[in-house]
Order: sequence, then C-alpha cells, then structure tokens
Amino acid sequence: MPIHARILIVEDDPDTAHSLRALLEDMGHVSTVAERGDDALHLLERSEFDLIISDVLMPGMTGIDFAKRARVIRPSTPIVLVTGDAEAMESVLAGGAVALIKPYSAETLRQVLGETLENRPA
Repeated sequence: MPIHARILIVEDDPDTAHSLRALLEDMGHVSTVAERGDDALHLLERSEFDLIISDVLMPGMTGIDFAKRARVIRPSTPIVLVTGDAEAMESVLAGGAVALIKPYSAETLRQVLGETLENRPA
C-alpha cells in the first residue's frame, strides 16, 4: 500500500522544484516548496511534514547546514538530501540523512521515499 506523505521540498531552482513537485503529486504525495533554507526552517516551525527533500548546493545555506538546523526543530522528520556531487555523499550520510544522487529516475525517487517513510521513527 503506498504511503501518501506531506513533503517539504527545499530547492532553489524553480524548474527542478516544479518537476519534483509534479513527480511527488503523481505518486500521491502533497508537497510544499521553499526556495531557501531559511524559508524552509520557518515552515518547519509552523507546520509538520512527513519527510523533507533538500538540494545540497544552494545559495546562502547549504542543504547539509539546513538539515542540521532542521533536526533541531523536527528531530524525527526524515531528510533526503539530493546531490550531483559524489564527494558530498559522505557529509550527507554522516549527518544522518539519506542521499539521493542526481540524476535520478522517478522509480528511484519512489523507492527511496518508500523506504525512508517506512523506516521513519514513530
């Protein structure tokens, strides 16, 4: 049975955010987009999400820095960090996030989200 989740997307590129949001909607999820880490942190203070998907390379606050700060606000919310930089994977995994390497397929996204949502803390 599919899990329908509320997902926060943190992505500075509007085209990428739009494409990801469309993919998530096709999977039955509801998503909210924040273009910057600071905006996403404010959303986390006001709303609960089942999962966060964030790009790693963003202006201002990196996805890794965002994930550290998000953990303080919502410690049990799973975070998937998306990167095209294989070298950034170590930092992503060390921070307790799930790494999703660009480019990824819709099926890979579905699999990562399914596993992450199923294994989230109760």
